[in-house]
This record gives sequence, structure tokens and C-alpha cells, in this order.
Amino acid sequence: MIGATFGALIMASISRILVFLGFSSNYDNTITGILLITIVVADAIMQNRKIEKARRDRLIARTMTVIEIEAEGGRAQ
Repeated sequence: MIGATFGALIMASISRILVFLGFSSNYDNTITGILLITIVVADAIMQNRKIEKARRDRLIARTMTVIEIEAEGGRAQ
């Protein structure tokens, strides 16, 4: 909810700044579209990195558990 509000404020600010600088509405729509696409792609990349990090952390945790069991002389199941 907070992110959507923050995003709406930024988009409105960009539109107002472009109008203040004298750009036509065509540029406004183009720049807004490019910005939205960039944000969506960046978010997807960050989500993928977060998922991969969680997978690596789980793998390391499982691997360390197996190593600890073997070090104690037991067998991993």
C-alpha cells in the first residue's frame, strides 16, 4: 500500500516536472512508459536474486547439517 502511494506520487511529480520544463504530452507519456518498464524489470531482477539467495542459503544449511552429522560419526538420512 505504501509502495503504491509512493509510486503514484513519483509519477505525478515526474509529469508535473515535465510540464514545467515545457515538454509536450507525447514526451510525458514516453518518459513515463520508459520509467515504468525500467521499474518493473528492476523489480523482477531483484526478486530473482532474492529467490536464488534463499535457495543457496537453504542448500548451505542442509549441507552443513549433513556435514555435522557425519562429523559426529552418524549417518545422514
